[in-house]
Amino acid sequence: DLNAVIRSRIEVFERDNKIEFSVVIPEIDLEPKYILKFYRIISELITNSIKHAKCNKINISISKKEKEYIIDYTDNGIGFSKQTIRNHGLNNLESRIQFLHGTIDFYSVPGNTHYSIHLPLFEHEK
Repeated sequence: DLNAVIRSRIEVFERDNKIEFSVVIPEIDLEPKYILKFYRIISELITNSIKHAKCNKINISISKKEKEYIIDYTDNGIGFSKQTIRNHGLNNLESRIQFLHGTIDFYSVPGNTHYSIHLPLFEHEK
């Protein structure tokens, strides 16, 4: 259950980092290996926010549309520039998304970094 696993992980982050989380994750009906990929994508986003953004709020929302899952992720940290040298975490994130044939779009300004990740369902559903 992706929701339970992520909430468990978030409890650790909240306790250790004093970050407020808002999480909306529906039941996701995928093969376990793809659930693990979702988890790793979300963990990478959280880790990047904690390590680099200096944020105190993170919002995570997953929704299921007709042919895809959409992960919307925001934090209220310091932001970053697309011209900034890409860090290892962002490269890892993009490779995880590409493995699932998904796409990522993001923007960042101080106080609002937003990632929108689209992952097609048809290839990975049970």
